Amino acid sequence: MERFASGFRLAGYGAAYFFAAGAFMSYWPVWLRDRGVTDSEIGTLFMSRQLVSVRVGARHRLPRAPHWPPARHAAGARRLPPSS
Repeated sequence: MERFASGFRLAGYGAAYFFAAGAFMSYWPVWLRDRGVTDSEIGTLFMSRQLVSVRVGARHRLPRAPHWPPARHAAGARRLPPSS
């Protein structure tokens, strides 16, 4: 039951986060235009937000997994010992 509750809390957090981000991003250009920011500057702000998220994502990437199967275990490389 505890596993279900923690999954439910995590799903609720994800839904609230994406709802807030969606509401913010849809009205942010309107708010900026009301503040006197030009359309090209608003586009630059949206572009810079995307570039920052790509750059941060590239920096915090997980280490690469080793190639599978390793070369010493590749097909045909492993041989059974001769039978006596």
